[in-house]
Amino acid sequence: MSYKTARFSGKRKLHAVVIPAAALLLSGMLVLGGCGSSKPVVKKVDHITISSTDAPGLFAFFTQDLGLPVAWPLAEYPGFTTGGVQAGNVNLESLHLGKSSAPATASAGIYGIVFEPYPLSAVTSVLTARGAKPAKPQPQQSVINGKKVTLYTTVTLKTLCADDYIVYLCEYSPEAKARLASRGSGDKPLGNIGLESVREIDITAMDVEATRNQWKKVLAPAAMTAGGLMTVGSGPAVRIVKGDADRITGLVFEVASLKNAKAYLQQKNLLGESTARQEKIDPSKVQGLNIILVQK
Repeated sequence: MSYKTARFSGKRKLHAVVIPAAALLLSGMLVLGGCGSSKPVVKKVDHITISSTDAPGLFAFFTQDLGLPVAWPLAEYPGFTTGGVQAGNVNLESLHLGKSSAPATASAGIYGIVFEPYPLSAVTSVLTARGAKPAKPQPQQSVINGKKVTLYTTVTLKTLCADDYIVYLCEYSPEAKARLASRGSGDKPLGNIGLESVREIDITAMDVEATRNQWKKVLAPAAMTAGGLMTVGSGPAVRIVKGDADRITGLVFEVASLKNAKAYLQQKNLLGESTARQEKIDPSKVQGLNIILVQK
């Protein structure tokens, strides 16, 4: 299996980023203007990549402890391990780069925000005009039934990337998209916590105004509130706030019943900090991730 590598630099360090989205497929198998265009280039956040030193353990937490449906099965491939779960309006990927192992102490961090674009053939020039610095498209191909086919194509948006995370587009082939859709979980809420959706992805930025302006320019006409919250289609929103580092800090889950979710987490000894309006999964039980639950 061949996997492409995307690189991004600019004022940031140079990184090699493996894009393993095809694994979820292989395991089971805009009309736009220029820089000032108000027509969207992306539809929503397609999936969120979580890098883990123990991807099987993280995948087990999501599928067994939280009971979330499988989006694509956990599998080890040359160079990485991946597995995906459904979270209502987005998929969550557990990813480990390198040979899979079971470390004494596992750790994880949110590494990638992956947008579903409008046709890349139409949006790439617009993204260039908006200063997104789109990388060269990276098609992922494989031989299926004796024929080489493109499963998906990725384009990294260099301007939106930071040292600790990557932002890119992923355009699936019609066949690949249909395969993903066929794994739909059906009725919600999902799992043992009654998950409805992922409300937001939280990002901190040292230069918060510059970062917000970059996101607004690249993803126009998606609006951003004064508090830095940007809603993009039907997927999770992105919130950008001031911080001491450029990183993705956590996720906010919407649940059907916060009371019931709290009771389950307490029963399973998974409950962390608790307030009247939100519950937090104990980070020590989920490899250090910051996951907050709120009432839908």
